[in-house]
Amino acid sequence: MSVCSGVIPPSKDFESYYKQFVESFIEHADDEIQTMAKYCIKCITKICKVGPQGRTLTTPEIELKWVLFFD
Repeated sequence: MSVCSGVIPPSKDFESYYKQFVESFIEHADDEIQTMAKYCIKCITKICKVGPQGRTLTTPEIELKWVLFFD
């Protein structure tokens, strides 16, 4: 889900539901899942503003986004 949230924007009708669903894991999950949920929210917010990238991210690009999130 973390990869999709940074590459494929949800439709306008689905965006608020999607964010609420992911945010529910921030409050009611263990630390690792909370961290991933926070990362997904950041990605969803960004992709909804800038739109789809038009290509699939490579593995190194995905890893870099993950590293930059935690620095």
